[in-house]
Amino acid sequence: MTILGLIDYILDSFPVPVCDNIRIDRCKIYKQEEYRGYIASKKRYFYGLRVHMLVNKSGNPIEFYHAPVVIMTLKFCNLFASIYHQIL
Repeated sequence: MTILGLIDYILDSFPVPVCDNIRIDRCKIYKQEEYRGYIASKKRYFYGLRVHMLVNKSGNPIEFYHAPVVIMTLKFCNLFASIYHQIL
């Protein structure tokens, strides 16, 4: 993602499982369905969060947010773009 053609950023997200599928019935921290997600690379369901991280080309973290799993990275892409557009 390039913001105003000045700096290149990379936006990525990764899951932070709090409870695996085998213990989902006993999970007390996150019980709402918005916190239930699927990790395709491991082929498993979990309850937890997703961290959305903005880094520069050098790999240095600029900013991050944690959110329920159902919120997609595209929404955070628009959020970061609007924040940094106002700053620059």
